[in-house]
Amino acid sequence: MTDDDKQALVDSIQRADSTSRATAAAAAAAAAQRGPVPLRPPMAITPAVDIPDYLAVFEQPAARGDADGNLWIRTGPRSQAQMAPVWTWSTGKAS
Repeated sequence: MTDDDKQALVDSIQRADSTSRATAAAAAAAAAQRGPVPLRPPMAITPAVDIPDYLAVFEQPAARGDADGNLWIRTGPRSQAQMAPVWTWSTGKAS
């Protein structure tokens, strides 16, 4: 990720947090007639300089077990054509 990409991510998170807090404050003001409404504290946002320059290799969930004891690991990005994840599997047994 470039420094500009990281800053754009931080800016996007800050905008979403501000919008969410404004919406919650408006709802709390409307509901204040029924009693106090707690608001969540501001979100702690990591500065852009502290964000790594790379994206994680695996997205969550990256691994699943099945009833047969196999471990399925998503090893590639989702296919753009089918929007399906690419999975490989391991039995956990030596070959």
